[in-house]
Amino acid sequence: MPPLSKKRKVKHQHQEHQEHQKYQEHQKHQHQEHQKHQKHQEHQEHQEHQVGQGRNAKSIEKLLSQNFKIISKLDTLISATQSIDDRLKKIECSGDESSSEEVVKTIVVEVARNLLKVSIYPTQNEFREETEKVLRSSYPELHKKFRQSPIFYEKNIYQPLLAKHRSFRGSLTSRIKDALYNIFPELPSITANSPPSEIRLWKNNPIVANCHKKLFKKIVVEEPTTFMSKILDRLFSSKKKSAPKIYVAYAISVCEYILNPSNQQIQVSESAIKFLISKYLQKVLNKEKLVSSDEEEAATASKTAAATTSITAAASITAATSITAAASKTAATSKTAAASKTAAAQEEEVDQEENQEYQGQEEQEQETKPKINILQV
Repeated sequence: MPPLSKKRKVKHQHQEHQEHQKYQEHQKHQHQEHQKHQKHQEHQEHQEHQVGQGRNAKSIEKLLSQNFKIISKLDTLISATQSIDDRLKKIECSGDESSSEEVVKTIVVEVARNLLKVSIYPTQNEFREETEKVLRSSYPELHKKFRQSPIFYEKNIYQPLLAKHRSFRGSLTSRIKDALYNIFPELPSITANSPPSEIRLWKNNPIVANCHKKLFKKIVVEEPTTFMSKILDRLFSSKKKSAPKIYVAYAISVCEYILNPSNQQIQVSESAIKFLISKYLQKVLNKEKLVSSDEEEAATASKTAAATTSITAAASITAATSITAAASKTAATSKTAAASKTAAAQEEEVDQEENQEYQGQEEQEQETKPKINILQV
């Protein structure tokens, strides 16, 4: 794969740079040893000169001649070494710059690709965490810079990473649209750059509404394949089972958003589609049945209406029960009052009868008393 080849190239350049540094250090060490040897030789010659002042002048001239040759060769060697050092420094600088750029490009591609598989619209923290993860596993020296200097990430990685992730997401969106038009070839063409008036006409087109209605329906009633699953098959071909779930949720969300006549937009943006991604991702993970937003809203409204009807019916039953109970209480109270009145009337009649009997007895006594008196008289 291209990222791996770039990694190998960078590592190879790094190894060459280390070998060059070792060679350079070895050259400096040899130069120092030669200087030591020269000083030692000069010292010996000086001592020999002091001890052997009486030696033959020819021997002295010979030594001086040899010394001059050695010095001349040494100057040539030093000059050549300096020239090599200068050229190696130039190569080293250019190599560091190019290798650094290649490393950053490799890191950016790897981080962006990894991140897109888990987040279509990642946060700044997610960008930073994934970058650190890649650096820690593959680039320990750069990971030290990342940890020691926050500016390193902001200056060298963040902006290229943001652009690369956006590019990957854009490529995925284009592939989704291509698959959508492949399954629904009757769709009229439209672009995100079209005027708003053309987009409104496109959204209100019966063909678009029909495609949106069929999106989650079966192509053949007896078979389980839907138009949406056909789009996913087209998009991921043989890799559908291994495709990241977030890719599947994003593809469903894009198709639903573009075809849905309830909104007048076709430009896919984070604010417009993030909720759909979250909703369909849960359905994909839970293996739930996929339906359009309109059908889901209709089902929700139906459930709400049914619940409202149930509550109303329960309230009606409760009210009827209350009325019946109240009527029963009223009837019972009326019956009790009537019974009380009847009992009171009966008691009143008994009292009247007793009073009549009592009055009759008094009258009889009064009639009896005068007769007695008369007899006594």
